[in-house]
Amino acid sequence: MRLIGNRSATKEYVAKCLYTVALGNNDYFNNYLLPEYYPTSHLYTPREFASLLIRHYSQQLRVGLVIIMFIFL
Repeated sequence: MRLIGNRSATKEYVAKCLYTVALGNNDYFNNYLLPEYYPTSHLYTPREFASLLIRHYSQQLRVGLVIIMFIFL
């Protein structure tokens, strides 16, 4: 809002933006597929680990959205 000048114009601008989120691209490799370094594959089935990642990423996205809304709106 500081750059654009007013709340209305900022909301319009942010609504037109395209967002990309990249999180945890190495989680399967580092935390699940390398059992010699991490015990994760001994603690979770593949389905359980996927569910765990989805829950964690969903929470991170919600927090990120709140931050974005606080900053821009």
